[in-house]
Amino acid sequence: NGDAVVMGAPGLNDWQGGFVTEDNFRNNYTIQPFQDDRRNWLLGYTVATAKLTQNNVNYVIAGSPRANLNGSVFIFMDKTDRLLAPPLIGEQFGSYFGSVICAADVNADGLDDVIVGAPHFWTNKTEEGRVYVYINRGSLRFERQTDVLNGSTSEMGRFGSAISDIGDINKDSFTDIAIGAPYENDGEGAVYIYNGYTAGLWSRYSQRIGGASIRPGIKAFGAALSKISINNGELFAVGAYESDTVVVLRSNPVVALETMMQVRPDLITARESEVSLKVCFKYTGDAATLPTSLAIKYRLEVDTSTPRGSVRALVIPNSVPDISRAFVIQRDEFVCDDEIRVYAPYKDIWRDVVVEARYSLDESTCTGTSCPVLETFNGKNPGAITPNGLLKKTIKYDKQCGPDNVCDTRLSLQVRPVSNSDHIVMGKDTHLGVEVSLGNENENAYNVIIDVTVYGNSSKKMRTYGLRGDPLVDCDQLVYETPDVNLTLPTHRCYVRKPYPLEQDQSIAFLIQFPLDDVTLREFRATFAVRTEEHTTAQATATLRLAVKSEYGLRIDGTSNPEQVTLGVQQETDTWTEVEHRYSVKNLGPSPLEHAEFLAYVPTIIHRNDPLITNISVWLWSYKFDPPKKERCSETVIDAKVPASDSAGGYAISVDCSSFPCKRFSCFVTSFTRDESLLVSVNMSVSKQILTRLQARDTVRLASRVSIPEVNFGKSLDKEVETMFHKSTNSMERKKIAIPIWLIIVSVVSAFLVLLVIVAILIKVGFFKRHKKEEIRRLKSTRRTSSPFKDTVRNTASNHEANGASDNTRILSSIEDTNNSNEHEHAHDNPVASAHVIDDVNGDYKYPEKRDNFLNELQRATNKKGDYMG
Repeated sequence: NGDAVVMGAPGLNDWQGGFVTEDNFRNNYTIQPFQDDRRNWLLGYTVATAKLTQNNVNYVIAGSPRANLNGSVFIFMDKTDRLLAPPLIGEQFGSYFGSVICAADVNADGLDDVIVGAPHFWTNKTEEGRVYVYINRGSLRFERQTDVLNGSTSEMGRFGSAISDIGDINKDSFTDIAIGAPYENDGEGAVYIYNGYTAGLWSRYSQRIGGASIRPGIKAFGAALSKISINNGELFAVGAYESDTVVVLRSNPVVALETMMQVRPDLITARESEVSLKVCFKYTGDAATLPTSLAIKYRLEVDTSTPRGSVRALVIPNSVPDISRAFVIQRDEFVCDDEIRVYAPYKDIWRDVVVEARYSLDESTCTGTSCPVLETFNGKNPGAITPNGLLKKTIKYDKQCGPDNVCDTRLSLQVRPVSNSDHIVMGKDTHLGVEVSLGNENENAYNVIIDVTVYGNSSKKMRTYGLRGDPLVDCDQLVYETPDVNLTLPTHRCYVRKPYPLEQDQSIAFLIQFPLDDVTLREFRATFAVRTEEHTTAQATATLRLAVKSEYGLRIDGTSNPEQVTLGVQQETDTWTEVEHRYSVKNLGPSPLEHAEFLAYVPTIIHRNDPLITNISVWLWSYKFDPPKKERCSETVIDAKVPASDSAGGYAISVDCSSFPCKRFSCFVTSFTRDESLLVSVNMSVSKQILTRLQARDTVRLASRVSIPEVNFGKSLDKEVETMFHKSTNSMERKKIAIPIWLIIVSVVSAFLVLLVIVAILIKVGFFKRHKKEEIRRLKSTRRTSSPFKDTVRNTASNHEANGASDNTRILSSIEDTNNSNEHEHAHDNPVASAHVIDDVNGDYKYPEKRDNFLNELQRATNKKGDYMG
């Protein structure tokens, strides 16, 4: 209030700081609020006085840019060390928050607000600077404005090094603020003007005054700012200490311009394709500083929403798309320029005709040192003023959609795959045809748009083909402004060019062909949303979901190098043999195998703390590179059961993962494409003592296994390769043993004596006697003395000659006795057996085998005698 001077004293009390107040009576008050150890806080680095409440109490605001190294601003009652409110605290270490302070009522509520600079604040750039605005809510409560001020964010600009209240330069009843950035633009500097409004300071600056625009080569322009008031004119001084210069800037009178464009008729119809335009202006402002009339110029352009080379509307009679004019306007009343005729043919009526007029004050008619400028911001109505002096008017076509000329459409949409399949095969299906059916059940639909968003598909161009209703549809991919294309999905916008318009109860169908070269997800999903250009939301939607399946044929072939190893029975030294199992894997397609894992299982044997298989390594070779790429497979912990071997039987010992512990190696393949081949090489060193250590009789079978999990309809694909280790059969491999001669002699003699003993025993028991021959001889001698057949054959004796009959009878009797004798012997052994009897004279027997013996003996006897066979 002009009764005292406040000065900062940051060096007080070992740089703790404070401030000094001297009133008009030269009374000094030294304020040192901090009595504890707060060295180097630099309180009082900058000070300001302010009206913070509705009473007449003076308040001192003091900055401490090194308080807690983040900086703070403290509020004290005048001439006391009483801290009245919580401090305002900076948000960044070393930003020098509080090194610059300005108190001004920027929202016109009668209380001063606090603007604090942090000129060393940085983000991605170095010391671009930042300014914070704290709005006074009364009762010493301050609320930080959400939007911070940062100028142009120029590197090393140190925006906020100076802040000053410069008054109401645009005459909108709100205080405006100037902020300096003295090191911007390679040290030339700049000053930014921010305008006050009801909520604080508008976050976008209304003017930037570069040092180079004042004087080329000036340095540190904006390092200091100060308001000057002379004859009600708003001036402020700008310091440029590195150039030993102070620049005084005067604010120009501000013109608030109101604009209007008249159009007759307001609709373009099929009968009336010409319209007339009039551009009208009115300006207001401070009558003391503004003239009663101003010259204004403008440039009018028609059909600006259409590309320059294909505009529909033209200014007549010259048939040009634009025209420039100038005329004089009056203060506080609308003045319209002469009529402008525009021809707009009745075509492409879904897109309105946009007319733009860009205007500015005609500075060539300005007289005096201070020319008016157009208002770019008004705190009473922020954001309402069109920037860059632009007046825009839209002329609509008559769309034949009722009295309101707004088409109330009701669109319907259906989609289905042409193939009627519920899935697509990756690598096999190169395109997907989708039939789209579109209908309209209400008023005419102009400029129908279908947005197609594709999930898991490439961004290649889609093709369209008409199916029903002779449609013409163009599809183009949307281009996003975001730099990260991964954050957006490929969206294609399709425009229905024909029919035009899509009338009530009309329907069409067309085919969209999607490229499937880059399908990556497990599901192909596309969403369809239809609307007209007049609407921002979709009127109908449809979703197409198709499973993406993989069909591939994997083939694994395996070989062992070597396939067989022959080992001696005894190994004097512990030597090793190198073994390699090679697994060739080929993808026969058609789909690629993505993110596959190949698992290799190799058995391990430790016998008495000595490993029999060592130096195990597994390598993956990819042949799609030139030269082939080789990667080592990593050993992993086995957390699941190892697949059992199908060929483990039939060997003395089978060393595989179903019988012995195994190591598992994992080989990852990102993409295994069609017709690509991979090689898994399993290398190991096998001890040559594996036969003796495992106590194998003849053979040891060593087998490794490669498995590709869940590739064949959820099942694993396995292959086993084996190496056979055989015991040597070469006598040279056996160790020669010397046998003593006496052992040979004793063995031979002993064997001869044993043989003699055996022969004697056999003779003793009659082993060498012919019992059958003796029995036949004895029977023959008995038959010579008696006739056993006398009664048996008496009925037939008369029918034969005496000699012949008696001889024949003797032969039969001999054979019968022989058989009866044997029969008696068997009967003695088997009581059930009975003697053979002859049933009739023809010699038939009850048992066929006895009959055969009889006939044979009879034949031999007959042949011997040479006669008597009937």
